[in-house]
Amino acid sequence: NREENYMNPSRYKRILDFANSIYLNISGEPLMSEKFWEVLDYIDASPNDPVLFTDTNGILLDEKAAARIVASKFKKIFISMDAASDLTYQRLRGGDFKVWKKNVKYLADRKKSE
Repeated sequence: NREENYMNPSRYKRILDFANSIYLNISGEPLMSEKFWEVLDYIDASPNDPVLFTDTNGILLDEKAAARIVASKFKKIFISMDAASDLTYQRLRGGDFKVWKKNVKYLADRKKSE
């Protein structure tokens, strides 16, 4: 069970309250973890304003996730791009490149309108 490997919330909260820089990643694709969003909520509510960043493959970066990320204290989001064409993306990821492009556009548009 991966949940057993997560840091105790009281411990990470003490660290997050004083950290100057935080790379928020929860083993694998961070956006698929409820813990990612719980930790982000804690950071956003904290008076601390760290340089907060993460990375994502972009597949789960839908409108809701993009809005949440733009509204948060994130300073940087790194989005991996595994291919530059639909066919290559399908072969490498088994996913839909159009979804990836749409999701990245959600984030960019949301950030521009901020």
